Amino acid sequence: MQKNIVFEKIYKENYPKILNFIKSKTSTVEDAEDITSGVFEKAFKGLDNFKWQGIPVSSWLYKIAKNSLIDFYRKKKDSLTTEKMLEIKGPRINSEQDIMSNLCFEQIVNSLKPRERKIIYMKFFEGHTNKNIAKKLKLTENNVAIIIHRTIKDLRKALI
Repeated sequence: MQKNIVFEKIYKENYPKILNFIKSKTSTVEDAEDITSGVFEKAFKGLDNFKWQGIPVSSWLYKIAKNSLIDFYRKKKDSLTTEKMLEIKGPRINSEQDIMSNLCFEQIVNSLKPRERKIIYMKFFEGHTNKNIAKKLKLTENNVAIIIHRTIKDLRKALI
């Protein structure tokens, strides 16, 4: 029973975002709705094995969504061009230097205070507005903007 309650909350909070993401990668609304349903079916089945590691559940859902899109295009036997694959998966990491850069960046982001990390994630990975972030975290919109500005400034310093 607890699993159903948790999943219902996850579904209600994330369904519109995942659907919009998938709509942007498919040609029909029907395909997007079918793929999105599959994403949440996989998420429900995998919920018992999910281990929270300090990042939002939505990250896990987006990963399932990306993999579901790739499977969709493979099954459809559309020509899954390199451009379309990169659009779904993101850029490839080709060199040891790229790997080290990504690991370094990940360590820097993980070193942020939890509130800063959450705000940066909500802003740049989930696409929330400052107003929406402020409302969800019970902060002022101005405070959110200042936190984002300072955090980006600190990230730039850390990366240089």
